[in-house]
Amino acid sequence: MRYAGQSYAVEVPLTDTSDPETLGHAFLARHKGLYGYTTDEVWEIEALRIGVGLKKPPVALIPMPGGGRAGPTSEAPCLFPEGDWVMTPRYDRTGLDEGTRICGPAIIEDTWSTVVLPPGATLNVNASGDLLIEVRS
Repeated sequence: MRYAGQSYAVEVPLTDTSDPETLGHAFLARHKGLYGYTTDEVWEIEALRIGVGLKKPPVALIPMPGGGRAGPTSEAPCLFPEGDWVMTPRYDRTGLDEGTRICGPAIIEDTWSTVVLPPGATLNVNASGDLLIEVRS
């Protein structure tokens, strides 16, 4: 809010903007608090910011179909930052059922992505097929 013609506006926090008289009193009180004076000049609202909050509904996980092929599909040597080549199992992600736990190193592949599970990390598959990875330093 500001006096008409002023260059700068003053933020006036309000919970009810329905009554112009209340708006005016709030603006004058805020202006006096900031600048030490008020006038009888006409005031105006330059901008109105409204915040709305909604309660989020719980997220329902979409169950994934069981693949039933949790074992490695192949194994190949991989080089990790530790500097040594390590025989690393490869898994088809579509075969990982809920509750599957894999300790790294491992490679998890699907049509769209490749996930590298470094040595010492663990992977758990949840009910919707998300890969939850924990890496410890």
